[in-house]
Amino acid sequence: MAGFSICILLCTIGIFLIEGPFKDKEEPLPARSMTRPQNKQGTAHGTGRIDAHMSISNTVEAPDLYVPARPQAGICAGYDTVEHPEQILDILTLASKKSCRVIKGVTICTPVEVLYAIWRIETGHVDGNGKGSGKCNVMKELARRDGAAGTKHRIGMLRMAEKFGWKQVYGENLERMTCSCPKIVDVIDPDTNEVIGKKTYGYGGCCGPFQFSGAEVVDWAVEQDLDPLTFCGGAIIAAQDIVARYERALKKGHAHGVPAWRRAISSYYGRDPGGVYYAKALSRWNAIFDWQACELKTADDGAQSWFRKSNGEVCDDAALERQWDYVRSKIVEQSMGSVRYHQSLRQ
Repeated sequence: MAGFSICILLCTIGIFLIEGPFKDKEEPLPARSMTRPQNKQGTAHGTGRIDAHMSISNTVEAPDLYVPARPQAGICAGYDTVEHPEQILDILTLASKKSCRVIKGVTICTPVEVLYAIWRIETGHVDGNGKGSGKCNVMKELARRDGAAGTKHRIGMLRMAEKFGWKQVYGENLERMTCSCPKIVDVIDPDTNEVIGKKTYGYGGCCGPFQFSGAEVVDWAVEQDLDPLTFCGGAIIAAQDIVARYERALKKGHAHGVPAWRRAISSYYGRDPGGVYYAKALSRWNAIFDWQACELKTADDGAQSWFRKSNGEVCDDAALERQWDYVRSKIVEQSMGSVRYHQSLRQ
């Protein structure tokens, strides 16, 4: 695992250090680097728990629905992040491997760090059951989206429900499945500056740890036997989705590296006015970098080696193993609120 992580996260270090995070407006997050992103325009690196309601809480909510552990097939068999949160880093690495594809002669893989950052922003949850991924009825929200945009998210959800047994838990029409909610904003009277009502902004209906939409992932999920409500299935699909978005960014004229990655992550979110999503991702990026004792550097001849941040000495395999063990422990530590919540749903 450590060896693969070392290999796939190298390519944009030099680019990223040169260009900085806000070179392309409205396009967040570069990728494939173990190096702290530079911030040339003064946006905070460590903004902490931005939008805390989107992150896991240490409070365990009372379960509203019995949710049995769902057996996973194929590549995800044997993984269960509710009972074994130490597997989170392994799954992120596995998902990165499964996302690799050759684009314009270059093998591109979604980095572990990018998946980690997106997961933490979207839900920070170790599974997609219960109200951890939102409190709004999914089919009602998707009906609004399908009606407005002509999409087929409801059909996609029902197709996956047949495949992965969701109907047994959530009902024939998934009437008990709760996923993301639209944003509700105050309507302000321009004369009195008082709140006179509420307005719905955008749409809900995104589900799972990585917040998928039905029509966007159904083919990947069914064909690969990946349940996107699980952490493993969701991570692999999200990684593949991000690489596909990276390729589309290239076709639209964005350059390899930072510009295309930033566009890929922005489109994963949808729109990113003001770079808000990027700022959240940058915060998580810096967090995972801070957990690492070693930093990858590239020599003029292209050779790459890991060096201790503290004294510049070369990091051997033992040092790197200790590093990844520490990163794993930090991810587990921050995931325990979600672990307890999802364990309570199984009791």
